[in-house]
Amino acid sequence: STLTLDEYLVGLDLIASEEFAKVLRNRSGVLSELNSLSGWNVLPGDELMVEVGVQNRGITTSATSTILISGPDGQDTSYSLPPLATYAAHKVNFSWVVPDDQAIGILPITWEADPSNINSADANPDNDVAQLAMFVGRLPTPVVQNASALTLEEITLDAGSSFDEDGGTVVCEFNIPYDDGTRTWAWEKIPSEDCSVDYTWIDDGNYPVEVTVIDEERDEQTVILLASIGNREPKIEIRSSRTEAKVEHPITLYAYANDSDSEDVWPGVVDVYWPDAICQEGYYTRVCTTTAPTEGWHTFTAVGTDDDSASTMATIDIKFTNIAPHGTSIALLQNDAILASDEQQIWYLDEDESVNVRGQALDSIDDLDTLTHTWWPDGQEPSLMYSFTGRVSTFPMMWSTSGLHTIRLEVSDEDGEASTINERWVNVRNVPPVIEPLVSILPIAEGQSITITGNATDTPSDQASLVRCWDIDPGVDSNDIGGADDDCDIEGDVLTYTWNRSGTHTIIYHVTDDDGAQTSEVLNVEVLNMPPIVRLQNLDCMAYKMCVLSAQQTIDSANDIGSLTVVWDLDITVDSNGDGIKDNDADLVGTTVQHMFRSPGQIRVKAIAWDENPERPGQATMVIDVAPAERNSLEQISAGLIGEEANSLAQLALLISILALLGVLTRRRKGGNDTPWNGDSEDMLDDVFDSQTLIEQAQTRRPSTPPAMDAFGPIKTVEQVVEAPVAIEPQPMPVESEEISTSSPQLPEGGLPEGWTAEQWGHYGQQYLDAQGSQEKVFSQNGTELK
Repeated sequence: STLTLDEYLVGLDLIASEEFAKVLRNRSGVLSELNSLSGWNVLPGDELMVEVGVQNRGITTSATSTILISGPDGQDTSYSLPPLATYAAHKVNFSWVVPDDQAIGILPITWEADPSNINSADANPDNDVAQLAMFVGRLPTPVVQNASALTLEEITLDAGSSFDEDGGTVVCEFNIPYDDGTRTWAWEKIPSEDCSVDYTWIDDGNYPVEVTVIDEERDEQTVILLASIGNREPKIEIRSSRTEAKVEHPITLYAYANDSDSEDVWPGVVDVYWPDAICQEGYYTRVCTTTAPTEGWHTFTAVGTDDDSASTMATIDIKFTNIAPHGTSIALLQNDAILASDEQQIWYLDEDESVNVRGQALDSIDDLDTLTHTWWPDGQEPSLMYSFTGRVSTFPMMWSTSGLHTIRLEVSDEDGEASTINERWVNVRNVPPVIEPLVSILPIAEGQSITITGNATDTPSDQASLVRCWDIDPGVDSNDIGGADDDCDIEGDVLTYTWNRSGTHTIIYHVTDDDGAQTSEVLNVEVLNMPPIVRLQNLDCMAYKMCVLSAQQTIDSANDIGSLTVVWDLDITVDSNGDGIKDNDADLVGTTVQHMFRSPGQIRVKAIAWDENPERPGQATMVIDVAPAERNSLEQISAGLIGEEANSLAQLALLISILALLGVLTRRRKGGNDTPWNGDSEDMLDDVFDSQTLIEQAQTRRPSTPPAMDAFGPIKTVEQVVEAPVAIEPQPMPVESEEISTSSPQLPEGGLPEGWTAEQWGHYGQQYLDAQGSQEKVFSQNGTELK
């Protein structure tokens, strides 16, 4: 629901207002609605439909009453007024025809709501009455005068004497016919406040001008003003938008002609021809497009003839001036064929690709053979310029640098006029270098020098600036520029190189031009591993003295020589590792080793050396002449009884001698009890042999063999010993380790025992002397001399 607040709201208020009135006027069949805005203006003879109304502006409904209307004829008429709710309205209409003889003036129409005051509660009885002031006027009176003149002559169309009978001013509107060249007239409306218009016709005839006179009440009346336009002789005029033109450039001339007395429509029958001009449109034409072949003033004449054969001539002077060369064109030709450009007018060529450049321009016929063609064929070389004379210029051209190049052409004539500079573009593509495939090579040996030659070509302009490089190790980016396979380890076409490690080595030959375009060829070089060549020299050594074995003279590649593994088989007739092969034992490891031979004689020793490929070792055998050890008589006897050189027959003889000695001693003991040997000899022998005898005790306390060399610390070799992959037989370790005296024990009378070294004597000599002392004590107690 909507709630409307009205500050002027009252209980009951019937209102009659002009706002509720409307008049529909019918004038000669034309209906017009009149209201308070348009004014209540009527004329005699108008048919009027008048409508008036009453509205309740109160909040209570009015009672039934009447409306009293006083018409324009002075008669009162009462109409019923039904009850009206809030803001409800009631309208009453009636018709009236304005009498033809109605005088000029105002006729009132009055209406009153509830004249009997039935609704006594009406808050404002003063607004119960309303009135319309109907003004009865007259049509304006047009006053015109016919006019006459010749064609193309200004004539005044005058209706200034027109007036309005009921007073006020009038304005006029002229609707003027004219001939627009068709078979019917065209009309032009011209308003005028002073009712006067100046006008000119271009064709003869009688023209009915419609003059409409309008008064202040917007009442209007139209009359005809006749304008008689007389005939003239044919007229002709030549016009052009220009009075100056370039030589051989077209100019359009327009011949305007008319015949006033022609029966034909405007512009009449007037034939126009051009006696001294060559018109593109033909000989008889009113529009002539022509030109002149030479410079200077040229007069063109047009003749117009009407239907009475009367002629009129008109002329026009046009100045023709020199023209600048124009329409320049540039073309590239190859093998006499024109090269096509893309949609952006750009040609695409390769570096150093030769073409013919052709240019030409348009100009007057007398200037074509003297034209000067000025060329700037390369925008990157501003100083490069060519000049030619003639209609067409042609010259060979090539561009040696890649990128976008500009071609410019300017053509000038003898008068100094020049064409606009025609600019075209050539996009020169860089041609990458071309490398001949590298010739495959046979496998080479480690350390073998090889020479490889690469051959690369390019366009002539790039050939001298090519950068030719060899990347020896594509897996390593040596220059930290680009990738790992574009290093310039060796520059030039010729590569001389040596590989010291076997395997497949990849090399890349790459060539780069001045635009950075690079071409490369890959070649794999197979480097074969060469086994070491072991070189040994026969030696003379002495038993029980250190013998130095050296393979220092072994040769191999420079890369492998420092990492060789050398093992020594100290006796190729003995299989020390138990693999069934006698000459492959790894008894010692190292390029230079030391060993003590204990047995004299000729010993064949093999040295086996290998590099990173253990499957292809190098080997050599040497003969070592081991001389017997230097000993005195006692050392010689001792060596025959004990140690590695002990003789079993000598040991058996010694045992028999000891047993015989024991038998002699036993018999002596039986002769008396005061001797140590008294008693039963069998018991005595049992005592001797039941347990370890003194001799055996002495033998166990005495080292049976010289201690192993490992007991005296590592042997210092000439170079570092490299561990071999084969097992090495363990060397005997000393059974016990005793504290070593700071001073060596005193040597026996015969010097070092046989098979002993000074170093062994320093460590274990005291034990040897203690064992000898024990034996001497036992045998001295028994009266036996120990030798």
